[in-house]
Amino acid sequence: MNSELYLKRLRRRIKSLPDNERNTIIDFYREIIQDKIESGVSEAQAVAELGDVNVLAQKILMENPNRKPVNVGKIVGIVLASVFGVIFVAMLTVGILGIATFQGNKVANSVTASTHEVTAGNKVFTSPEAGISSIRIEAENKEVTVIAVDSDDIKISYMEDKDEDYSVTNENGSVTLVNQSHRHGSFSFQFFDWGNHDIAKIIVYVPKNYAKNISISTTNSVIQISDFSELGDLSCKTTNSVIKMEKVDAKNITMETQNAAITLKDITAGNQLSAETQNGKISLDHISAQEISLQTQNAIIGGTIDGAQSDYTIETHTTNAISNLHDRSGGSKKLTASTTNAIINLDFSN
Repeated sequence: MNSELYLKRLRRRIKSLPDNERNTIIDFYREIIQDKIESGVSEAQAVAELGDVNVLAQKILMENPNRKPVNVGKIVGIVLASVFGVIFVAMLTVGILGIATFQGNKVANSVTASTHEVTAGNKVFTSPEAGISSIRIEAENKEVTVIAVDSDDIKISYMEDKDEDYSVTNENGSVTLVNQSHRHGSFSFQFFDWGNHDIAKIIVYVPKNYAKNISISTTNSVIQISDFSELGDLSCKTTNSVIKMEKVDAKNITMETQNAAITLKDITAGNQLSAETQNGKISLDHISAQEISLQTQNAIIGGTIDGAQSDYTIETHTTNAISNLHDRSGGSKKLTASTTNAIINLDFSN
């Protein structure tokens, strides 16, 4: 995607901001792209490094207090043109006043401090971070992105649909979202045009200094998480889709997928780091842990591990291919790497 198309889409997605604020933001990201290009990066790569335009727009809107209020008068004026419009306005008014409740098993909320709001068609669940020891997402066929933000609140943004059930709770120190999809016959939303791809996304906004546990589980969809410096235990599990992690420091990190890659950049685990997939490459760019376990099949394991090779007791295994590492003992840390029918090519920073 070229820069002008990306910025055009970004502008459209943040249209609820005042015009001057929106122009300032677009100019800011245009300058970032230009700086990257001048440093030798291609335009396509510069745009790609900004990430998914939907995720970026959501982050901008969530962090910006200057969103325009909804023009209720205009909406009412239009809808009153028909009897059905009157009925719709009544329903909308009930929703705004907070009288309406979520359908039956759609949403559960057990703590009065937690709230739901509707933002640009999405439902947003909000809970103060204080007292929350774990965040747990269990979804079906939903891309899950976890974003670090300057906030004291945990927010979960998702879009309800007639074929989707959600339960969102805050109980016993755990914020939990459970999603069940009733779309039958689909392998992955990302391979079909359902008309609104936002239905297939869950975005979790977490204070950047959050130091407790996060568990993400989904199917057939990407998991992305970045920019956390002191997490507790972090677990990410999906199928048939990539797990991407960047600039994360946690006590323990566990990743599991199938038929897709695991990509890690600037990752530190105080104790254990485990990455397991099948038929997908494991790519490392400066990772560190007391114990590292890397396992795949029919795909390469490659990249850079921080420290010296002598720091690690190493066990590697591959078949019908070669490894650039030899088994060794005596290291204070442990590295295990296993694949089949593909090479292992791991380097060390020292």
